[in-house]
Amino acid sequence: MESDKTIATNNNPSPARRSWRSRLIVEPLTVTFMLAYGLLVTIRVEYLNKRLSEEANFTQPSTNTSVVCSLNTSSEEYDRYLEVQTQTSYWTLYLAVAQSIPALFSANFLGALSDARGRRIAMLFPIVGFGIYSIVYALVAQFHWSLYFLFAGAIPLGLCGDFLTLVACSFAYVADTTTSKQRTYRMVILECLTTLGAGAGQVLVGFMIEAIGYPPVYYAILCIMVLCALYVYLLPESHPSVTGKVPGEQPADIVPSPRSDFNMAKFFRSLADLFRPDPKGRCWKMISYNYILFQSILMIVSFLSTNVLFAEGEPFCWSAALIGIFNGLTFIFAGLGLVVGGYVLRLFFSDHCTMQISMLSFVACLVMTAYSKTNVVLFCGE
Repeated sequence: MESDKTIATNNNPSPARRSWRSRLIVEPLTVTFMLAYGLLVTIRVEYLNKRLSEEANFTQPSTNTSVVCSLNTSSEEYDRYLEVQTQTSYWTLYLAVAQSIPALFSANFLGALSDARGRRIAMLFPIVGFGIYSIVYALVAQFHWSLYFLFAGAIPLGLCGDFLTLVACSFAYVADTTTSKQRTYRMVILECLTTLGAGAGQVLVGFMIEAIGYPPVYYAILCIMVLCALYVYLLPESHPSVTGKVPGEQPADIVPSPRSDFNMAKFFRSLADLFRPDPKGRCWKMISYNYILFQSILMIVSFLSTNVLFAEGEPFCWSAALIGIFNGLTFIFAGLGLVVGGYVLRLFFSDHCTMQISMLSFVACLVMTAYSKTNVVLFCGE
């Protein structure tokens, strides 16, 4: 009888106990990273406006912008205010281009790298980029360096893939570690957390600027990036080419070694082959994809930055806190629209038609924002 129990136990061994690392998921990383991104969207425009106001000898109010709205439109002070707004718009555009153009090329490299060497290494690039970005902006804000130093933060951020690279890798991680039944649900949850994280950062940043000033906010962003890097280090790898697992299996709790057959020169040649003309038109598809990616990053950065300047001026005269709430709601409603509207539209329209409808809705948002004269209309436009 005893031997029978032993044989039965050997034939049906108990499953190995999973360590705590194997239970880590990517969602906490994504929402924390997007929280830091939400902080950056508003604060960089606010700081540019502050610095350029100082250089133009225009006094910005410390807590609200009602002083701007009370200016006489025929006064010299009002002319200086318009000049500050113009210069801030130019600087915002230059920095957005410096950030977006490198991302146009690095996104392809990092996407291919994540397929070859795993998701974790590709996730680290934008985290490092945002870390450099926050350090540069903190030093410029604290020591009043020239604004041209800001390009030393924007260009590395673009070279590291910007925020879209980490978001894309997060979705790829979910696809690697879920079954077909789980995948849609997890994707929806991740998309909601992405927009909620960015929206929460937008809401917080206005209050943080008024309470502690600019440099501490940048240092807070740097601390968040350090936490994100630590989480990526602990996060198990998910890609099948690295782990040897099929999609849907739980990732290993031990960090796997990279592929031994990986060759960097061959990797770059394969990447260049994507843009070579072929009978199937793959080259033009890749160029079109990169153009869409470039325009998407540029529009997101420029639109949110322009909203800050637009809401600060007449007739709104919003405070930094209210602007943060406004941009935060923009992210949150965009996420809800993506989850609810995207699901409903795809029941009746094709993917291409759904994309065109989304672009038309964005155009409608721009038109309503441009012609808004009251707070209610401006919020409705968003």
